[in-house]
Amino acid sequence: MNIARLREIQARFAAAAADLESLIAEAEKERDPLAAHIFRARISYQVAAERDQTKSQKRVEWEVDRSYQEALKLGYRGQRGHWLVILFSRSQPG
Repeated sequence: MNIARLREIQARFAAAAADLESLIAEAEKERDPLAAHIFRARISYQVAAERDQTKSQKRVEWEVDRSYQEALKLGYRGQRGHWLVILFSRSQPG
C-alpha cells in the first residue's frame, strides 16, 4: 500500500475518533428523563406496596397507572404489562 494513502486513512480515522469522543461526552452530560422516571417509579411502587394493606391494593394500582401514563409521555412505547415487569425488576441482585 501507498504510505500517503495510509496517512490519509489515519487522519480520517483520527477525526472520526475525535467526533465519537465528543458525542460520547455530550451524551454523558444529558440525563435520560425516562430512566430517571423508571428509578423514581420503582421506589414509589415499593412504598405504595408496603403501605397499602387493603385486599384490593388500590393504592398500588393507582401508582402503577400514574407512573405508566407518565412513562408514555416520556416516550415509553411498551404495554402496561411490560411496564409492570420493569417496576418489578431489580437492577442489582439481593
